[in-house]
Amino acid sequence: MPNNPLYNLTAQKISFTYQNLLQTDGYGNYYNGLGDEIFIGGGATGQTGATGQTGATGATGATGIYGPALFTLSQTNTNLLIEPANKITHMSGAGNQFTSTLESYGYENSYLTFRYVTTGGTTVGALSDDISTPSYTYGIVIDGSGIIIIFINNSSVGSFGTANSNDIFTITATNTGAYFYKNGVEIYQSSLITTSPLKGLFGSSQIGSIIDLIAFGPVPYGPTGATGPAGQTGATGPQGIQGPTGPSIILIRESDYVYPYQYSGTAIDGTLTSDPGWTIKRIDFTTPGSPITQQATGSWDNRYSLTYI
Repeated sequence: MPNNPLYNLTAQKISFTYQNLLQTDGYGNYYNGLGDEIFIGGGATGQTGATGQTGATGATGATGIYGPALFTLSQTNTNLLIEPANKITHMSGAGNQFTSTLESYGYENSYLTFRYVTTGGTTVGALSDDISTPSYTYGIVIDGSGIIIIFINNSSVGSFGTANSNDIFTITATNTGAYFYKNGVEIYQSSLITTSPLKGLFGSSQIGSIIDLIAFGPVPYGPTGATGPAGQTGATGPQGIQGPTGPSIILIRESDYVYPYQYSGTAIDGTLTSDPGWTIKRIDFTTPGSPITQQATGSWDNRYSLTYI
């Protein structure tokens, strides 16, 4: 018996059972073994088969180029290992070992964040306007006992609690001041003390200590909010004390009448009649009962020719 699959084909003249019984004359006509012509097709389209299994995952594409970094830690201090890019491990060297960011940002829009990992020894995180010193312009120093000390312009302003391993510290310099945070809670604030650009500065004194989760960058300015309503007018303050009496001014006077005008002049004592420092009033009596008063400035000697208004 043939091994071909079983077919049930409907046609206009005949149905057949095994495909291998079909013969063709090369012109598109099919016959069975008895010479009877077979019509192929004409039946209804069968149902769509089940979806096959998902093929194997293709190869991973090439790695894209690196995006721009907000900061890069200097690797000139070979006592410190910078790996990965935001982690510092103190490998060798006695005393405080420092590194800083290559970038600097504005004195009123910079921030840094770091995690205090290793207890013991000194850990430093600061915004610095002079890394050559190095300067703790706005700094957090954690001493060997875990005491948190805040520095402003290289001077301690006091201690602010104790640090524990994995605490996160942040310093921001904005246009309203410098702010210091431990685990997101503000622990100190200061007015700005510099107008120079700021870099991130980090250091440690103990071999094996780690500072990680470092971030440094600019603080973007938000849009200016709407102006609030004007407040109420405050109460009137008390009247001030009376000032000292000024020096007395002695005036001299001159008078003259030439119909229909009456002239009256005043000037500071010592003014000559030819000096232009006179104030002169002219009263016009042309209309009886309705005198007109006008004034001019000039010398008394020229009173007749002055322009009065």
